[in-house]
Amino acid sequence: MESKGIYIQPHPIWEFYIGINSFDDYKRYLPATVLSETVNDEIKGYYQPIHKLLEFGYFEYSFITIAFRNSINMLELILKEVYLRREKAPKAKMTLNSFINWLVSENLIDNSQQVTLSKLKDIRNEYSHPSKNSIVTIEVISIIDLILKIANTFATGF
Repeated sequence: MESKGIYIQPHPIWEFYIGINSFDDYKRYLPATVLSETVNDEIKGYYQPIHKLLEFGYFEYSFITIAFRNSINMLELILKEVYLRREKAPKAKMTLNSFINWLVSENLIDNSQQVTLSKLKDIRNEYSHPSKNSIVTIEVISIIDLILKIANTFATGF
């Protein structure tokens, strides 16, 4: 018996609301930033399924929400890595807020970067402790792109 294969339909939101008619059109919305070679392997490994989820978001829109949640967690890993690399006697456990405050105290970020990271922390807290099943919009891909830029900055600049 000959295999017919599986044909997966794109999620209807792409054509209906956004006007995307093909996977190639959709890929233009994916993060443009590529992780630097200097980003550690743990972060690269963490990002690989996020990238796949974003690609498969063309077929299942809710995958973008999962990718977004994972990317916010990846941000915390990035900040923790910076902290552990620079701190001679690291504290046993720190929160995302503690990492942000530490970056400020070390003059590693400016006020606008602190505001951005604090907003990302608030978003992360909302998704870590949801009051409902929130589905994000495609605009969060730009936030994921920002997190990739943060990973590249901290991997090369500190």
